[in-house]
Amino acid sequence: MRRVLSCLLFLVAALTAEASARVDTLQQPMKVVLVRSNEPGCEPSCPEWIMAEGRIGPATAQAFVDMVIKARQRMRGAKPPVILRSPGGTILSALQIGSFLRAQGLDVGVGTTAYEGCAPFSTGCTLPPSSDGVYRGRLTVAPSYCLSACPLILAAGKTRLAGADATVGVHHWGFETGNGRISDDKGPNGDAWDGVMRRMITDYLEGLGNAREIEPLMETTPFSTLHVFSRQERRKIGLVTGDAAARSLTAASTCGTAAGVGRCVLPGDTDSYRASLLSSGVAPYDPPMTFTVTRASGPACEPVCPQWISARGAIRPETPRQFLGVLGQPGMAKLPLVVDSPGGDLDAALALGRLVHARGMDVMVAGTSFAGCADAVAPCPAAAIRRGAYRGEVRAPAEGCRGVCVLVLAAGRQRAVEEHTLLRLHNPQRYVSRAAQGPAADAIRAYLAEVGASGGIFASASSIAAGDEKVLTAQDALPLGLVSRDESVQALLAPKACGQKPRPGFCVRRR
Repeated sequence: MRRVLSCLLFLVAALTAEASARVDTLQQPMKVVLVRSNEPGCEPSCPEWIMAEGRIGPATAQAFVDMVIKARQRMRGAKPPVILRSPGGTILSALQIGSFLRAQGLDVGVGTTAYEGCAPFSTGCTLPPSSDGVYRGRLTVAPSYCLSACPLILAAGKTRLAGADATVGVHHWGFETGNGRISDDKGPNGDAWDGVMRRMITDYLEGLGNAREIEPLMETTPFSTLHVFSRQERRKIGLVTGDAAARSLTAASTCGTAAGVGRCVLPGDTDSYRASLLSSGVAPYDPPMTFTVTRASGPACEPVCPQWISARGAIRPETPRQFLGVLGQPGMAKLPLVVDSPGGDLDAALALGRLVHARGMDVMVAGTSFAGCADAVAPCPAAAIRRGAYRGEVRAPAEGCRGVCVLVLAAGRQRAVEEHTLLRLHNPQRYVSRAAQGPAADAIRAYLAEVGASGGIFASASSIAAGDEKVLTAQDALPLGLVSRDESVQALLAPKACGQKPRPGFCVRRR
């Protein structure tokens, strides 16, 4: 009977009672699922990750490919972390999975997910259609493990984490018989298969460029035992890249940082996302909104100069999370948000507006040009100054404020528009919401009331013919309550504004 090389499905006897109770679950074929964090306060933008739990089998590699494709669609091409909890399985599949994850550049960790409601191995529990097949949960401090063939996958991560609560170990590969049993009995062709497997694992690890010591340890550790890596040994051989637990890859606190870019996802699937963009008149390829902390470029204002947050581009689902990252820096909530946007995703615009309203920020519509940059609207190294700010000045906007951008403007404590700049309103019935339970117009009406905006804004927008837009100047917008200041943005953010008493919060002393 043909024998297929496989790693022993091995559980460490010292694992906790909780782990022992799940032995039967972990002997089942690995399930690869997408999980969204249920940490309190993370909505509307929560981390998501791929959880792979169970025995690695012949079908597991394809399951990984399918789930990575799904996750990256939800994350608009960003890269989800992969969390492993496995007693091992088929080596050939582990090598295929590892090669795929390395090519994708994904981070990999070892951890345990505590699920809310349905869990992947639950019986009699079905996820509701509204979940889009995504589970809810969070990584916990419960013991986790990655054994036998599993460390070959861990070694492929870009960032590789297995904290103090994780057991990672290897041993010699076993031989799988036709009835599914695994044995250390090589059989008549065992020596030849040993050589093949040795070469495959060695070539794989050489290709990764790290953790090459795994193969000799696998070869010299008897099949019936386990070489458990100490935390120091993991670092020494490059099996992990740090001492942190895998929970750091999925923490909601990363949503406002560079480390969380792409892992924090607003609700909704790809089709509805495209529909929301089409309804707003924004093309999917329009540049996404970027945020740049800008300091007035005129030398006469030093040592106290106006600063603002320049926001230019289309509002995407990831925009609120990126804005949170900016707000995480000291003093940012005192600066005005200066927007130049063609609009974008409705749900993201509402989330962005709520962040502005909650912090009492001013919103202004204008462009920003950066000192010393060939592209007047993009910061370059020549414009950079200390602590992440750029030198620049207010200018006429390229896009103005169109569609859902107007909803962000409406959330500002004070609202101003640069001279000769146009605001373009759409009928609320035009929009598609991925999050609202009812019509998008109802969600917009409720939002405007929530941020304290004038009822005249919704009434004016509702009078617009379907597919049309209403063009407003700053003077037109004043009686609607959409604009509260009739000065230009250039005047409001001029260096002389910092001579006022009391000094405006956006005037910042040079550090």
